[in-house]
Amino acid sequence: MFGATHAAPFFENFTQATFTMFCVEVLLVKIPNTISTGGDDRFADYKSCNQHVHDNPRAPECDCDNWINRKLAQQDPDPYCHSQDGGPCGFESVKNNSCTCTCSQESLEWSARHTGMMPVLAGSSVQLGNWYSHPKAGECAEHESVGKVREDGSQCTWKRRADARTFRGLDLVQAGWNSSNPGPRNGSTDPSQFHEIAEFHQNAEIVRKVVASSPLQPWSCGSSAASATIMV
Repeated sequence: MFGATHAAPFFENFTQATFTMFCVEVLLVKIPNTISTGGDDRFADYKSCNQHVHDNPRAPECDCDNWINRKLAQQDPDPYCHSQDGGPCGFESVKNNSCTCTCSQESLEWSARHTGMMPVLAGSSVQLGNWYSHPKAGECAEHESVGKVREDGSQCTWKRRADARTFRGLDLVQAGWNSSNPGPRNGSTDPSQFHEIAEFHQNAEIVRKVVASSPLQPWSCGSSAASATIMV
């Protein structure tokens, strides 16, 4: 998502890329023993997706929350993530794809059925926002209401709302997107070592500004009309 110091094709791809924001209605549940949610038991543990080279963006593989995402959430990854020699993960093991994170079977089962969440702080004490993982098995079809139990016993637990906001990378650049590279300091992948943390917050505000400036109704997910669901 950064471009000025990268090769031109990358930056051109960013400016031409399309971004779409949706509101999602999520079944209200109470999930025990979560790790990634910062104590919010309305969500399952977040699952990391699109981290495999062979991933198809249309059908990504999602796994136990990985090391870098746990660091972005300012959570200690060491109890859950280990390098091949059994020690804690670090820059080299992450770079070489030899860092493995393990979630409990209970956590994986909840995350396979319900929306996962993790807070994003990126090395700052101020939260940038939340990341959500929506499992394919829990997606509601257009004709299904959130919470519907199907004939096979499965339950749909989340549904994308029809209204959306769409914008392009060029809109962000023209609004002041900071495209300098906040790369790692001293070879570290630890977000707390990034020397341009302010850029993350600046760019998050740019996204909000672009969405708010659309000549449409003010963007808001509002609240769910059903007491058994929440909006994210």
